[in-house]
Amino acid sequence: ELLRGAGGILLTRSGARFANELGTRDYVSARMQEEDPSKLDFVLLLNEKAASEANKHVPLYMKKNLLKKFDSLPQLTGWMAARGSIDELVLSSTLQRYNADAQNG
Repeated sequence: ELLRGAGGILLTRSGARFANELGTRDYVSARMQEEDPSKLDFVLLLNEKAASEANKHVPLYMKKNLLKKFDSLPQLTGWMAARGSIDELVLSSTLQRYNADAQNG
């Protein structure tokens, strides 16, 4: 919840945003369950600002191998591709839309 509140973006395996990250735990869990139950893999994407706001949690989650740091979008897409289906157009579109919405408030 803290990582979502700090600005994390929840993505499906294909790179699509599927929930309002500021929703309750029950809401987010329900949205996760609505996805393909055989593929309950999700990405919580944090930028540097969001990661720094959660500076006590991020190192712990990285140590437990629950979070990974990527220095570029191609690194992230490569990692996601190695674990299943990623649609780079979907991911790119998702991030562009998210950034535009963030700029517009």
